[in-house]
Amino acid sequence: MPLYLVDQFEGRRPALLNDELLSNGKITFGMYPSALLDSNILDAIDKRVSGKAVSDGFEGFLRFVTEKGWDFSPMFYYMEHFAKAAQHDFLPNAIRRTEALLRLHSMNEEHFLATGEVIPNPEAVAHYTSEVGAKTLQEVAEHRVTSFANNYERQALAGMIEATQIALIKMVLLHKLEQPKASPARKHEEFIRFLREDLGIMLSREAHLALHYFCDRAGKLLGIQSNTTVEKALCIVRSTAWDMFLLRFPEMLFSESPSELCIAYVATHEKRLQELARLFTIERIHSNGSSGFAPQVSYDLSGIPAEVVAEIPRYLGISPSLVNLSGRKSLSVPAGLLNALERELARFCGDAQPCNAPDAAR
Repeated sequence: MPLYLVDQFEGRRPALLNDELLSNGKITFGMYPSALLDSNILDAIDKRVSGKAVSDGFEGFLRFVTEKGWDFSPMFYYMEHFAKAAQHDFLPNAIRRTEALLRLHSMNEEHFLATGEVIPNPEAVAHYTSEVGAKTLQEVAEHRVTSFANNYERQALAGMIEATQIALIKMVLLHKLEQPKASPARKHEEFIRFLREDLGIMLSREAHLALHYFCDRAGKLLGIQSNTTVEKALCIVRSTAWDMFLLRFPEMLFSESPSELCIAYVATHEKRLQELARLFTIERIHSNGSSGFAPQVSYDLSGIPAEVVAEIPRYLGISPSLVNLSGRKSLSVPAGLLNALERELARFCGDAQPCNAPDAAR
């Protein structure tokens, strides 16, 4: 099974332009690469440390990050699992996976690269345990996970995930139910109007994905048909919403005055996520002071027929997202809109029963 390291910077080394560079001619903080691990990669780490078989793709990834000295972070896994699971499920699972991750962080790297065996480096283990006054890596893992659970607001991402779910369901309804005979350009025009006027949030990545979807060029993404069960359809929507958030996460790690700048790359086994990521390239990250960060994202139109691109009105050009990506403020979406669209999706899927939608972040 291959493992994909998603590079939304398209092979380029990010350059930082800020007041310090303009005033002093240099930047005094460093940059470091980090792999953002999705849930499947955390599962593979847990298996590898336990001595179980893993894919060649994962083994190659582990050797790569070890040789290059990359950081690898479980933060996305924490956020997604914490939003979806009850705390009594989250804590033991996250602690076990975090301890496995710490064992990789603190292993004897030279021995691993020479033999493939994971054994501890006593100095590295002591470094991690001394940080929190712990005796074992399990205690360090318990400290990290409980600190996250105690300090992180479970609903912090609810607005962003809900907004994406709303956009994804609207894509399906426009394409399959509301305007099945309209041209891709007309569907896209109505979708942009919906984002701006009904949702009130211009989600640029979703707007670009919609264009591919309306042209039937989105592959297996949003593979919802009229014979899809409503439970499966909603599962696809929620999973894709979290995929979209994972692709946004690297730009959310930027801060105003960093001591170090993290350049993050998504690590995943999911080919579907890798295909989605290929539609976008992060060109710049704009800081707008108190309003947070917004990306300038370029879009791959190579799969869109020229006649469709020509038909799209110029005033509908997809602009950078207006979402506050710093996470300092939660998004507000129109009350009841997600429930209403889920009921329409259930009707399309042949299920007349209303959906009892779970928490928006699930």
